[in-house]
Amino acid sequence: MKPSVKTLVAITTLCSGFVFAQPNQIPTIQFDAKQRYHEVSPLLFGANHKWVSNAAGSADSITGLSYPNFVEQIKDVGVTMIRYPAGIFGNLFQWERAIGPQAKRGLQISGLMTMPIPYKSTFGPNEYGALLDQTGAMGNLMINCATATAADAANFVAYMTAPSGSAKVNNVDWASRRAADGHPAPYKIEYVEIGNEYDPSIQPLIDQNYWIKGEVVDENYSNQAEKISHLYAFGGMTKFNNQPVVQQTDWRANTSISNGLANQIFYARYAPVLEESDAISVDGVVWKPVAKISRAKKNGLSYSLDHKTGKISFGDGKHGAIPKQGAKITVSYVSGPHEGFVDFYKAIKAVNPRVKIISSIHNENFIRFMGSAYPYDGIQQHPYVIANPKTNTAVDLNDFFIQTAIATIKLGAQVQHTQTVLKKYFGPKAGNIHLLLSEYGQLGVFPDYAPHFARSQGQAVLQAICMREWVLRKINAADRTVLTDYTFKPIPADLAAVQFPDAGTAGDFAIFGGPGPNTIITPVGLAMKLMKDNLGQTLIGSSILNSPTVTSAKGETSESLLAFSTSDSKNNVYLIVTNIDPVNDISAKIVPTNFDGALKIMVSVLASPGINDENNPENPTKVFIAKSEKTVSGGELVLSFPKHSITAVKFSSKE
Repeated sequence: MKPSVKTLVAITTLCSGFVFAQPNQIPTIQFDAKQRYHEVSPLLFGANHKWVSNAAGSADSITGLSYPNFVEQIKDVGVTMIRYPAGIFGNLFQWERAIGPQAKRGLQISGLMTMPIPYKSTFGPNEYGALLDQTGAMGNLMINCATATAADAANFVAYMTAPSGSAKVNNVDWASRRAADGHPAPYKIEYVEIGNEYDPSIQPLIDQNYWIKGEVVDENYSNQAEKISHLYAFGGMTKFNNQPVVQQTDWRANTSISNGLANQIFYARYAPVLEESDAISVDGVVWKPVAKISRAKKNGLSYSLDHKTGKISFGDGKHGAIPKQGAKITVSYVSGPHEGFVDFYKAIKAVNPRVKIISSIHNENFIRFMGSAYPYDGIQQHPYVIANPKTNTAVDLNDFFIQTAIATIKLGAQVQHTQTVLKKYFGPKAGNIHLLLSEYGQLGVFPDYAPHFARSQGQAVLQAICMREWVLRKINAADRTVLTDYTFKPIPADLAAVQFPDAGTAGDFAIFGGPGPNTIITPVGLAMKLMKDNLGQTLIGSSILNSPTVTSAKGETSESLLAFSTSDSKNNVYLIVTNIDPVNDISAKIVPTNFDGALKIMVSVLASPGINDENNPENPTKVFIAKSEKTVSGGELVLSFPKHSITAVKFSSKE
């Protein structure tokens, strides 16, 4: 139920009343309309979108198309970029299995090794492309470089972006293929990421090394981080000993067990397999390879292996023995040779030189290895604040909020460090290397007194802090995690078990609470909308004097008011102020500088009495943006900024 006009007016008056007063000791917020800094990227309002489970419940299970309400909400909030097929879940995504008629599509496997199960390919590249068309968002593709090749990547980019009449790529007219699938025009793709979270800093948290995880063949590295960075950059070979075999689209442990039937098929995980490097064991007994299993001796302990695909074939008792029921099958092999980032970059640029190709490693080793000889257009980084109840030192909800807000402010320093490393190697040209924050936000399990904090007003404030940092640090593009999820209905077990220890809150990290067809705009979504509607193209100077401070139980301190200001091509100025004080409203004096003439002021406020307040099916608009407008010609402007709130003020000349 939407708030009444009477309620809206009351909250607007409470949250952003205009007061004209004499100077006093209250905080002063100043902006200078002529002190211009850098341009603000319109692609800061992106989101990470999972393809699995009917696009996390946002798409029709039969057609794969996004629900209309969901599409309209994306447009309303102003999401400018959508990442697909997400991160970890998309690491092993085989795109050709997900195009064409739904009934003919193949299964996919999750990139999460804790639950590598099969998934239907319902929300494929064309359904994703349709969502881009409907919303006007730009595309951000994440490419499988774990079990796919540079040629596969080039084919994918050609399928998505090649205009009609383009040259064939790897002997296929992909533009015509796309047209045959119902979409003659190319899709708008801005970024192509080669893999997800290969950075060595991520691996202790969740292993995504895949073939790189193996024992290095004929190479020496001083440490694990150097090994990961070098193999990711340039490719190579690694060795695996007694690795359980798998099914093509199911890598769970039981898929390495023989069912006792004839003509069983298994796979080595990370093809290609170097010829003459393979050894198959059945219950610890090594069997012998043959060129074709059909030529094996009767009951011979034999197998055949396709080195390109990793396919392992056993016999039928007449030509090769049948592994006995219950036997565990393993394979030792050298995986490779594999291509690296430089090969993917070259193959994709030959297809579409316009797209920006992004590395999923941002550490100094990678940057040093690549040097000036090997090009890349940008670097992926995923700044997160992780909630962990085991290490939580907060004494109560207010303290938890302050600690988390301070940790979120520090994310800006993380991305600035990467920018500093780029400057070390590129100097003035470092600005040509894009920094793509293709996932960011907060993850983890929250304390008992705020189990659903991820979908609260407090989380909206954290979103505003993130976006302020991205604007100030001149970030090129950013994707909030996640676009939508199973927020208000039980998350499917195949998703919940592999994401968070607490399945009851696994769907809370969404901009649009789902599942569909009637998704709900969360406070985080409203924070994005408020900032999108009140962001100019250019960052201008601003400052705060005499801001109150907040201090956590750990002794960390931050200013309570965080602000930044931008201007647009019509000389309107936008001031966005976030109050991270969980208890106190704060009044502040606003002092415009180099902004002449009468002022028409529009104030938009995202505030709610409780930090834990949320929008849900019972009350989908409990948290909302309140707006008020006033024209002033003189005096001193004082605004009240509510506790744990976001306020945007638009200043424009009176017409």
